[in-house]
Amino acid sequence: MKHILTILLFILCCLHLPAQQLELPHVKLTNEQQVDNYFEHVGLYSPLYSGKEQIKYATHIKNDPYLKNPGYDEGSLLFDGVFYPKVYMRLDLYRNELLVRTPDNRFNIIVPNEKVSYLTLHSYYIFYHYPDEKPGSPPEGYYLRLYEGKHTVLERKNRGYLESIRDMKLEGEFVNRDRYYIYKDGKYYPVKSKSAVLKFFDSHKRELKQFIKQNRLNFRTDPDQAIVAVVKHYEKLTH
Repeated sequence: MKHILTILLFILCCLHLPAQQLELPHVKLTNEQQVDNYFEHVGLYSPLYSGKEQIKYATHIKNDPYLKNPGYDEGSLLFDGVFYPKVYMRLDLYRNELLVRTPDNRFNIIVPNEKVSYLTLHSYYIFYHYPDEKPGSPPEGYYLRLYEGKHTVLERKNRGYLESIRDMKLEGEFVNRDRYYIYKDGKYYPVKSKSAVLKFFDSHKRELKQFIKQNRLNFRTDPDQAIVAVVKHYEKLTH
């Protein structure tokens, strides 16, 4: 039992080491079953599960407010200075909350925004942005970094909520309200459409219009790909 307590104390200390992956020591346990039970009930990443439980949405609401899908998917997370390589998460785009699932699959826990440095989920690099003094600084929230070069392309995937009464019944639905920004030289520029992107790169507008047409880029159905492709091509033209 003494050896088990020593190992558990070592693990708890590791949870507070700055920006490193957690590793267990290669020590032969005297009672492996007890340690397995400890991890089953508490979990190695227990600091992640100390937040508040998510408030469930009403069942009458159509669509869902989550990034990609309402399920939990594996990603990585830098939380409170500690890197967690395998965490099951989902991102609520309406409430602007990152959620983790407890090891027993019983609870949806809200991760404190102020302790999140960044995460990777669904192949996206995601970080929490606080408004700063830079011109055009976007609102507080989680942002996806779609591209980083001479310019940085950011997206805030956002969900709005619409409510109505039909046949004496309350109906609600989540709707997309995504926003895009190009960051350059210490300033944020909102880009809502193809015309806004072309205006931003006005010096090579003709070449970019031709590039968009040749590659059949669609800013309505796939704005992520279209904006990033145009930014990359502009950087190529001005290299």
